[in-house]
Amino acid sequence: MEHIQPDMDEGQEFEGPLQTLSMERMLAFSGGPIATPDWPAKNLHTNFEKAKDAGLSAPIASGLQYEGHLLRLLQDLFGNAWPQGGKMRIKYPRPIMAGDVVQAKVRVKSKVLCDAVVTYELDVWCEKQDKEKVLVGTASCSLPL
Repeated sequence: MEHIQPDMDEGQEFEGPLQTLSMERMLAFSGGPIATPDWPAKNLHTNFEKAKDAGLSAPIASGLQYEGHLLRLLQDLFGNAWPQGGKMRIKYPRPIMAGDVVQAKVRVKSKVLCDAVVTYELDVWCEKQDKEKVLVGTASCSLPL
């Protein structure tokens, strides 16, 4: 079921739900195939020792894990237009640890109407419970009128 937001205005913001990144979810996401004998794979996303070897205080969530929350919000806003032609450029300035709460957010920078198509330019980010941004970037998507 599509939840397209048909007429978004410049400056308007949208938020996804609050999501807690648990260690169990991090293991499922980054631990490799569950049926393997040595599951979970030992890496900086699943293992305290490997994380410390990488200079971290604890395992960190894979950026792709919370990027998925942003993609879900964009899919809700643009429906099938998002996977058919949406574009996104992002980076991960800070890590997320197990137990952190993350929320995806979108702000409309501009919208341009041309030939019965409206193109939205967006600021996109995910932030932790303390409002620190852990994913930042831009996105664009076009919708036919």
